[in-house]
Amino acid sequence: MKRSLLFFTCLLFSIITISQTVDITGNPSTSGSSVFGTSSYAANESIYTETEIGATNFTATATAINKIGFNVAQIGPITSFGQVKIYLMEVPAASTTLATGTYSTAGYTQVFGGSGGGTVIFSTTGFTEIPLSTPFVRTPGNNLQVLIERADNTGHASFIYRTANGNNTGAGINSGRRYNSITALSSATVLNVSNFRAQIRLKHEFTNDAAVLPVYSLGKLPINNAIPH
Repeated sequence: MKRSLLFFTCLLFSIITISQTVDITGNPSTSGSSVFGTSSYAANESIYTETEIGATNFTATATAINKIGFNVAQIGPITSFGQVKIYLMEVPAASTTLATGTYSTAGYTQVFGGSGGGTVIFSTTGFTEIPLSTPFVRTPGNNLQVLIERADNTGHASFIYRTANGNNTGAGINSGRRYNSITALSSATVLNVSNFRAQIRLKHEFTNDAAVLPVYSLGKLPINNAIPH
């Protein structure tokens, strides 16, 4: 039976992961005491303004913050940070500064680390993203306060983190406070005021929301059924 030429249409689907990402990197500088610090124990608390985040970003369950990233300028020999916990809390728009004060998680929602803390590995410079166990929804009109703590009793010499000093109104604003020392964190731990904040990435990744791109191809099927090169 004589073979006939067949026309065919192929529909191919390209699945694309969509995300909403905000990087806060203004007034850039560096510090070894930011993010997870370099000593045995560390804590960092910072405020990020709604202006920096974007008033309409991350304000619904469908667009909640589900990843946070931190920016590393220099890697040290020990790249694994253990017993890490991350907390988020909303504060009024008028709250843009912090003062020296004692460590506390009051009012915060823990979004990473569980009861014993989690592990974060910084294996390269640049942003490393951390998936959150509890997505966080913002309320329009509020600022975001972030508390990062590490309690693994392990030194991390030579690490340098990129910072976003102050806030959108100026680099000198004391929008952070921090602790980086050899004594374990407790309710008596004092966090010293600073204008150094971690450069941060706030992200919602739409893992179940794919874009479908149809691609159509119309042509002849080769008589010998070979695939043309």
